[in-house]
Amino acid sequence: MKSIYLVAYYVMRPKTKRIRTHQANWQQRPDAVSYDEQVAITPALKNRDLSMAKIILDFAKKRVVKNDFVRGRTFDELFMYFMAGYPDQTKSVMAQIDPAYLNHLAGVAKQNIQSNDAVSTVDLPIHTIDTSQQASTTINS
Repeated sequence: MKSIYLVAYYVMRPKTKRIRTHQANWQQRPDAVSYDEQVAITPALKNRDLSMAKIILDFAKKRVVKNDFVRGRTFDELFMYFMAGYPDQTKSVMAQIDPAYLNHLAGVAKQNIQSNDAVSTVDLPIHTIDTSQQASTTINS
């Protein structure tokens, strides 16, 4: 089966215009930084993706190709994060590749709800991402 990849780029920027970026180490303060997230789903990786992207997921092999943003996360955790933010794109692609996997994730989510352990999205340490101002989602065919 031919691979389809989710490629995520993150760009750090000052959270507000009042942040003093001329001061050394301003980006070390979590309250001073927000990230713009740009996600693309593509059938092939480019050299730029491999060198510049922070997260790359291989949907067909269900593996993390690259994860330089939130280390130590599994494919399932990252997929659920992106599925929460980009449900139309991720669900439609995974439904074509492996509908059984999508059903499995739905079952896991249902068990979490029944055990009062429900979380609307996966708790990743990307808490500084302002999802209300996401850059864009691009689907390449």
